[in-house]
Amino acid sequence: MVNILRRWSQPLMVVIATLVIISFAFWGNQSLFDRKGGDVVDEVYGKKITREELERMGNQEKVYMALRCGYHEALATAAEGGWHQQEDDRDLSIFNALVFEHEADVMGIGTTEQEVEEELVRIPAFQQGGKFDVGMFDMIVQRVFMPNGFSKDNIDTFLKGAIRMRKVKDLLKSTAAVTPSEIQDDVAARNQLTEASYAALKKADFTAGVVVTDEELTKRYEEQKEQFKTPEQRKVRFVSFVPPAPADPAKPLSPTEQTTALQKCVNAAYDFSQLIKKGSKFDDLIAKQQSELAEAAKAPDYKAPFTFAVAETEPFSNQSPPATLEESEEIAEAIFALTKENPASGHLIGKKGAYVALLPEGGITEPKQKTFDECKAIVTGQLQSEKADEAMRKKGEELQKKIVEATKAGKSFAEACEAAGVKAEIVPAFSQKKPAPGPLASNIQQAAAKLAPGEVSEFITSTQGGLIVHLDNRPAIDEKDLVAESGAVANMKERYRTEMIFREWLKERRRAAGLGLKKPTAEKG
Repeated sequence: MVNILRRWSQPLMVVIATLVIISFAFWGNQSLFDRKGGDVVDEVYGKKITREELERMGNQEKVYMALRCGYHEALATAAEGGWHQQEDDRDLSIFNALVFEHEADVMGIGTTEQEVEEELVRIPAFQQGGKFDVGMFDMIVQRVFMPNGFSKDNIDTFLKGAIRMRKVKDLLKSTAAVTPSEIQDDVAARNQLTEASYAALKKADFTAGVVVTDEELTKRYEEQKEQFKTPEQRKVRFVSFVPPAPADPAKPLSPTEQTTALQKCVNAAYDFSQLIKKGSKFDDLIAKQQSELAEAAKAPDYKAPFTFAVAETEPFSNQSPPATLEESEEIAEAIFALTKENPASGHLIGKKGAYVALLPEGGITEPKQKTFDECKAIVTGQLQSEKADEAMRKKGEELQKKIVEATKAGKSFAEACEAAGVKAEIVPAFSQKKPAPGPLASNIQQAAAKLAPGEVSEFITSTQGGLIVHLDNRPAIDEKDLVAESGAVANMKERYRTEMIFREWLKERRRAAGLGLKKPTAEKG
């Protein structure tokens, strides 16, 4: 491993003395880990878990996420993964990692030196143009590994994790066989053409005639008064550490050079923030930093490591970060976490530089109640929209009944629509593989999927209004399509099924370790 890195990478010159400490929402969740005093959070598989270890595992997870190697994606839950069936709403990613590593050890899943070397060039985050790129490797090490407490020497840990994940999934894959009939059914569903027609109502046609009284407006305002407040705003003073502009604008820095320059800024901001934590005054540190830079600039051939500046923002809300702080949502979130008791931030990392912010006296503008006049236009729009929806729904249901009765009497859908006073529109034939065009496509496809040829749907509301769908026909499928797509569909279903089996296996292993909800048991009669 070391030899391959020596061939592909030059030694990194930047060393960071920082460990980013992240918070874990589940610390306060007693159903997963109980606080037991001191640094020990709980005991898993007979091993005591400390907060420091949890923090490191959290940072390790952030590295896996950046590598995009499949490890984090396989273990992510809740806000991270979201798509699969949840035991609860918590993010169990770190607990899943504990379980997975333990189970992989029990199964005897290991790695070889050759596998590790091959995995290095396979990691997506290290590639550019489909090939391993040393610049990308150095950038990830500096921007992701180092801020999270890892170095280039730790790369093997992450490569082995990705390999072991793939091997475990390969073992489970043997139970994910797909039958020929399943493949045929899926291919048929993908290629089945649907021919449909629809009649639509536009919401705008119903909005114009809506009348809203002052009494209704006042009542709605009072009901939603708590929602009609200005957002809390913050104003902060901050110092910025930004890489200096290149000496020759025509020769911009390489990605590696840009990363190195930004890292110097991060280091300086971190040192600045640590001195504040130790009791130094914000303004005293500013004066000290300016003095040190001015003194250093007297040396011959001096090159400033960064540009240091002091500024103050205008009041801003959490949803509208200021341009002076890169319009960064992450930086704004950190600023809104500041309090009068703890007014100084840690080092805040942006794409252009690093910052340390201070919440001054009077820096918080509390939310204020908006008056009725300020909210009248919003309330009016709400009531008009609701009344228009109700009128449109009532009209749509009346039309649907007339159209159904007319089609049962022998009229075509187009004739039934004309008799009811609306126009029928024909949709180009569509399938799962070739979706219907237009803004109503999703509504039409969902409605048609529930119909048999000749049937009429209920009145369906859409973002633009509402519609009634008629399924005209489902023509026979071309057998050539079934043969041509069978292989691709089989692979897709196998991957999906393997993923589901892996997640169920992981869930059971987590329960067995006492890190999840207990398996439901049938109630005794």
